[in-house]
Amino acid sequence: MIDRQITRCMTALIPQLQPRQSGYRRGRAPDASAFLERYRSHLAGLTAERQPEIDALSRKLARQDLAIARFLERHGGCLDLQPLSTLYF
Repeated sequence: MIDRQITRCMTALIPQLQPRQSGYRRGRAPDASAFLERYRSHLAGLTAERQPEIDALSRKLARQDLAIARFLERHGGCLDLQPLSTLYF
């Protein structure tokens, strides 16, 4: 979920990262390495900004995985559970 939010935000930022006057239209190709560097720096900034939220969600998922494992241990494999991938996609 966090990856999708970051991707959505970066997709919105991509037009802003490009130079206003593209040299490519005047016969000169844009500098791909400079664009990539700007993209990576913005991505690093977003990741650093959201890191506490990412860590909290990771801990929550770990607790949920443990709870599911304990539940399955107690109740055995007798439950007919659908895989999560079929529930959300």
